[in-house]
Amino acid sequence: MLPDGGKLYLRVQPRGSKSWLFLYYDVAGRRVKLTLGPYPTMSLAAARTVAEQHRLHLSLGQDPRQMKREARHEARRHALATLEVVGREWHAHTANIQEWSDSYGQKIIRQLELHVVIGHPIIPSWDH
Repeated sequence: MLPDGGKLYLRVQPRGSKSWLFLYYDVAGRRVKLTLGPYPTMSLAAARTVAEQHRLHLSLGQDPRQMKREARHEARRHALATLEVVGREWHAHTANIQEWSDSYGQKIIRQLELHVVIGHPIIPSWDH
């Protein structure tokens, strides 16, 4: 690993791939390696900017790794919410075109809710 300063490092793998790392200690005192992105896709300037943001969050008592997890979780919530809108629009449109009976339409929407996970307020976490 090549240090850049301010907890930012460039990790060089034996096969030649490179990626930016942000190293810090969490609240429990464990060393944490947070990958920022691959080099050269992420430039040095961009890596320094992200590292500066992480240092700011650390100074405020916020864990950058936890914030990254929460951002991923929120992105999943947003994607599933979009899927729900599309699923319900499809159901309403198709029910009118196909002239489904009320009981069949309810059966279809229930299957979407159970198997496609639309309409559920609790979203499973795949981080663990």
